[in-house]
Amino acid sequence: FISEYIKDYNSCKVILLGGEYQKKSQVTVGPLLKEMIKFFHVRLLFIGTDGFDENLGFTGKDLMRTEVVQVMANIADEVTILTDSSKFIQRGTVIQFPLSDVTRVITDKNIPLEKEKKLLKEKIEVIKV
Repeated sequence: FISEYIKDYNSCKVILLGGEYQKKSQVTVGPLLKEMIKFFHVRLLFIGTDGFDENLGFTGKDLMRTEVVQVMANIADEVTILTDSSKFIQRGTVIQFPLSDVTRVITDKNIPLEKEKKLLKEKIEVIKV
């Protein structure tokens, strides 16, 4: 869905990587995709999340999608989590990223104060929009 959104911007180059297509989330996953990702390096990586745990970090609901974003994080200089504040009061079943792997979080103004304090304590920039 992102490639469809940005296809008309001349300043953007769209590269789609192969793998097993998940219709509901409109993403590709799997071992083929993980191998293809290793050919790249990015400065900034923007990732969504399904949940949060103060001890485990950010969590996901789908093992295959979570594995892919972990590989993507390995080729990135900085990881930014894009999520709405509701994700801070639920937890996924798969560990996505420990807090030490995250540079910043962009969320809405309703993030629970104790969760924001935890992120700031871990030296994670919090941007509320």
